[in-house]
Amino acid sequence: MFELKPAVLGPVSEPLSSSVSPITHPRDPLSDPLTSALTRSSSLAAVKEIAFVDAGLSDYQTLVAGLTPNTVVYRLNSNGEELSQISQVLAGYSNLSSVSLFSHGSDGAVQLGNTSLNTNNLLDYAGLLQSWSSSLSAGADLLLYGCAVAAAATGQKFVQQLAALTGADVAASSDLTGSRAVGGNWSLEFSTGQIEASESLSDWAQAAYQQVLATFTVTNTSDSGSGSLREAIAQANGAVGADTINLSVNGTITLSRELLLTDSAETTINGAGAITVSGNNATRVFFVNTGAIASFSGLTISGGNSDFGGGIYNNGFLNVSNSTLSGNLALRGGGGGIYNNGFLNVSNSTLSGNSAIEGGGGIRNSGTLNVSNSTLSSNTASGTGGGIYNQSGTLNVSNSTLSGNAAASNGGGIYNQSDTLNVNNSIVAGNTSSTTSDIVSFVPVTSGGYNLFGYNGNSGLRDVTITTSDIIPTGALSTILNTTLQNNGGSTQTLALVTGSPAINVGNTTLTTDQRGIARPQGAAPDIGAFESLPNVAPVLNATASPTLTAMLEDAGAPSGAVGTLVSQLVAFNAPAEGLNNVSDLNTGAVTGIAITAADTTNGTWFYSINNGTTWTALGTVSNTSARLLAAANTRLYFQPTTSYNGTVSTALTFRAWDQTSGTNGDSNDTSTNGGTSAFSSETDTTAITITAVNDAPTLSTNTLVLSEGDSVVLASSNINATDPDNTPDQLTYTASSMSGGQFELVANASVAITNFTQAQINAGAVRFVHDGGETAPSYSLSVSDGSLNSGSSTVALGIFTHVNDAPRLIGNATLPAVTQNNTNPSGSTLTSLFGGLFSDVDADASLSGLAIEGNTANSSTEGTWQYSSGGTTWTNVAVATGAAPLVLAASTQLRFVPVAGYHGTPGGLTVRALDNTYDGEFSTDSTRVTVNTTTTGGSTALSSSLSALSTSVTQSLPNLVWRHSSTGQNAVWQLQDFTLQSSYYLPPVADLNWQISNTADFNRDGTADLLWRNQRTGENAVWLMHSTGFQTSYYLPPVADTNWR
Repeated sequence: MFELKPAVLGPVSEPLSSSVSPITHPRDPLSDPLTSALTRSSSLAAVKEIAFVDAGLSDYQTLVAGLTPNTVVYRLNSNGEELSQISQVLAGYSNLSSVSLFSHGSDGAVQLGNTSLNTNNLLDYAGLLQSWSSSLSAGADLLLYGCAVAAAATGQKFVQQLAALTGADVAASSDLTGSRAVGGNWSLEFSTGQIEASESLSDWAQAAYQQVLATFTVTNTSDSGSGSLREAIAQANGAVGADTINLSVNGTITLSRELLLTDSAETTINGAGAITVSGNNATRVFFVNTGAIASFSGLTISGGNSDFGGGIYNNGFLNVSNSTLSGNLALRGGGGGIYNNGFLNVSNSTLSGNSAIEGGGGIRNSGTLNVSNSTLSSNTASGTGGGIYNQSGTLNVSNSTLSGNAAASNGGGIYNQSDTLNVNNSIVAGNTSSTTSDIVSFVPVTSGGYNLFGYNGNSGLRDVTITTSDIIPTGALSTILNTTLQNNGGSTQTLALVTGSPAINVGNTTLTTDQRGIARPQGAAPDIGAFESLPNVAPVLNATASPTLTAMLEDAGAPSGAVGTLVSQLVAFNAPAEGLNNVSDLNTGAVTGIAITAADTTNGTWFYSINNGTTWTALGTVSNTSARLLAAANTRLYFQPTTSYNGTVSTALTFRAWDQTSGTNGDSNDTSTNGGTSAFSSETDTTAITITAVNDAPTLSTNTLVLSEGDSVVLASSNINATDPDNTPDQLTYTASSMSGGQFELVANASVAITNFTQAQINAGAVRFVHDGGETAPSYSLSVSDGSLNSGSSTVALGIFTHVNDAPRLIGNATLPAVTQNNTNPSGSTLTSLFGGLFSDVDADASLSGLAIEGNTANSSTEGTWQYSSGGTTWTNVAVATGAAPLVLAASTQLRFVPVAGYHGTPGGLTVRALDNTYDGEFSTDSTRVTVNTTTTGGSTALSSSLSALSTSVTQSLPNLVWRHSSTGQNAVWQLQDFTLQSSYYLPPVADLNWQISNTADFNRDGTADLLWRNQRTGENAVWLMHSTGFQTSYYLPPVADTNWR
C-alpha cells in the first residue's frame, strides 16, 4: 500500500485518539512513495488495477491488507479534496483496467472522506471525473464498494451519469455492502456495461471484515422525518456495524427532544462546520448511551438544557472534534456543555458560554476526559469549576487554552476532586472565582509541565505543584492573549496569542498542528496552548483591484465632518462581507490600512482624518521613505480640488497595504523595506478620483470706464469682462440696471439704448457707452448670467471721468438803475449785481468771472458816456468796443452812465458776453485796458455764445412845487420846466392839519426829492419817498416832542 504525498494532498486523517500526521515540505519526486514503488515495479504500464480506500472506514486496515496482490492501493486523506487526490493519482497512469473505491455509501451517494459525491453535485465535479478517462483502457471498470449506492432509481441514475462522465463501466451495490455476518455482501448488483474485473477483495478479507460500508445523509433541518438527523441516528442505531452520518445541509436543526445514540459500533456524525444542532433551550441535544461509540465532527451544539449535561451527556465512548459547544445549560447536576460519565476525547474544539447551576460550566467529568488542542472560554458555574469540574474521573488537558471562565466558588478554570489531573503545554489564566482563580485541586497534583498559569505574578493555583518548565507571567493578561474569542482561522473560534506573548516558542508537544490545523511549531519551539502563533507576514495587495475614491464636486470646500472616502473603501480582506477583497494576510487577527507613498496634488489638496472627520489634517508630502500611515477603521481621505477643476485624477494616490504591526495611524513611516515580515505589502496600487463638474456662476471681474464728459467709448474686455469655466463668451449675457448719466448702445445702431449684451459683443467691440454730457459722472450696475446662474451685481468703477467745461450763458438782459438828468457823478453798480442773477452754467462749480463788452451804442456827445471803475474811485470810459477784441471787465468792476448836461431819456446800451471762472486771462483795470478774442465762443470755452444787453435811462430833473390846502389837508405837486408848468398830480391828503411839510430831500438817492413831514402838535416825524409820478411809500422817523424843533 502507498500513501498519498502529504506535501501535495494534505494530512492523513487518523483515528481520533491518535495524533495528526504532519504537513511536511514538498519532497524530491524520487522520494515519492508512488514513484519509488513504480520504479520497483518496472514501469507505470505494469499497473492495471488501482484501489482507493477511505481512511475513515472502521477497520480499513483489513480492507487494505485483503486486496488482491496486483492492486496498487491509496488511502484517501480526509481533507475535502478527495476527488482531486484521485484525479492527481490517476494522471500518473494509463490503460488501467479497473479502479475500485471503498467508502461509505447511500442511495445515489458515495462518501469519500469529507466529500460526498452524489446526484445533486455530480456535475459540479464533471471536469475532474472526465479527466479520469484518459487513464482508463477501453472497457475499464469502476467498482463502487459502498452500501446501497444503487438501491433505487436515484442511485441507479447516479451510476449511469458517473459512467457517462468517466467513460468506464460502473458497478455498484443495491444493498448493504460488507460482512455477511451483519447482513451485507460484496456483490455489486447494479452495473452499466460489461463488468470484466474480478472482485477486488480476497475471500479471507471478505470473511474477516466485520463491518458494512453504510452511510446516512441528512438532507434537511427538520427535527424528524425522512432525511432528518433524528431519522439518520435511528437508522444507524438499528444498523449492524459502524455507520457514518453526513449532514449535507447548512442551518440549524431545532430539537423537540434529545437525540439518543445506542449503537455499540461507532456512529460518526460529520457536520462539515456549517450546521447547528440546538436544544432550543428546552432539551438536551445529545445523549450517548452506555456501551455506544460515537464521533462528532464539524458540529455546533447549542441551546441545550437539562439537569445534567445541557449539550451532551456521555455514558459511552465519544470523540468530539472540530466542533463548538456554546450556550448550553445544566440546571442541577453540572456539565453545562458536556457531562461525561464514560470515555470522552475533546480535540480541536471550543466550549464557550456554557453554564451550570452546580459544577463544570464547560464540562463535568466522572469518567475519562482527554482535552487537547481546544479552547474553553466564558463558561460559568454557580458552584465549582467554571471551565471543567473533574469530579471523580481522570482528566488530561494538553495543548489547550482555558481563559475567561468563572466559578462562584472555587476553580474558575479547573476544579479537581480526583487523584488524576494532568495539565501540560496549556494556558490556564484569566479565570475567576471567589477564592483561587485558575486551578483548585482537592488532591495535591503536579503540573505536567510547559504550562502558562495566571498573570501579574499570580499563578492562580492551589495544591498544584509547578515545574521548572511552567511559566507564571508578570505581565497583564492582555500581554498574553487576546481575550476576545473569535475566528482566527480553522473551523472553531480561538483565543489568539498576542505579539510578544510569553507563551510563544516555549512549549513542548508531540502534536503537529494547533486547534486550527496550523502546523506546529512555527518558531524555535511550539507555543503553549491551543493556538500556534504565526510570525508576521507582510500583507499581500492585489494591485489590479484599482479601487476608486468617492467622487467630489467641483469647487468643493475644505473638509468638515465625516466626508470624503473611508480608507476601508480602498483596502479590505478577502472575505465576501468586506466587499473589495484586495488584501490577504496570513496572520491571525490581522487588520489592515494603507501607507500612502505618492499623492497627485496637481489639481488640488489632500487631507486626512484619523477620527472619522472630527479633525482634518493636510496630507503633506509623501514618498516611499515617508509614507502616510492610515488605518482602515474611522480613517478618511479628502481631496479639495483647485477652483473650477473637474475631471478624473487617474493617479490620485499610490499606496501599499499596511498591517499595523509597526507604525502609528496618522504618522509617517519608511516603507522602502516591504514584503517579507514587514508591515507593508511589496505591491502598490493606485486609486483614482473623479471631480464632477458643476455649473459655476459667472464671475464679473472687470467693470470700469475711462470717459470724458459728453463723450462715448467703445467697450472692450479691459472695460467689462466676465469669466465662467463652463460657458463661452457668447453664452454670457449682461444686464444693465440703475442707469444714470448715459446709456449703452450698439455701435451699429447708434442712439438706441440697450440694457442687454454679451461678452462676445464686448470682445468684438460692438458695444459702446455714451455719456449724456451732464456734469455728473455716469453710473450703472451690471450682472452677468450664463443662462441659469447669475453673478452678483457690480457697480461701474470709473477709472477716469474727465469733466469738460461748458460755456456759460446769460438768461436775460440787465438794466442799470436810472440816472438823474444833469448828474455828473452818479454811483455805479458791479457786474455781479447787474448780471449775477442772469448767469447760468451747467458746470456745478461755475461762477461769473466777468464780462466781455462787445458793443457800445451810446452817443457820447448827445447822450453820455459808459464808464467802468475797478475800485469805485477812478472811472474810465468804456469807449466804443469791437466785436473781435472786446473789453474784459471782472465781475467786481462797477459800471455807470454819465449823461451830458440837459439829456434825459434812454441812451444807447452795452452788448456783453459772460465769462465763467475757467477764464484764465487778465481783466482791465483803471489804468490798463484788456481785451479778449471772441472769435470762438460757446462750447467748452469760457465765453457765452450769445450776447446780452445792458441798458439804463436818464430821468428828467424838473423843479417841483408842493401845495398843501390849509383847511382840507389836500396835497399836490407841480412840475416846472423853467417857469412853465409841465405837469401836476395829487398826493394823498393828510386831514390832520397839524402835519406840515417841513423839508424836501432825496433820502433814497434815486434822483427824486422826497418829503419830510412833522406834526406841529405831537412832534412826530415821517418821510414820504417819491418817484417821478407821485407818492411811493412812507416811513416814520423818531418823534421829537419839543415842537420848538423845526
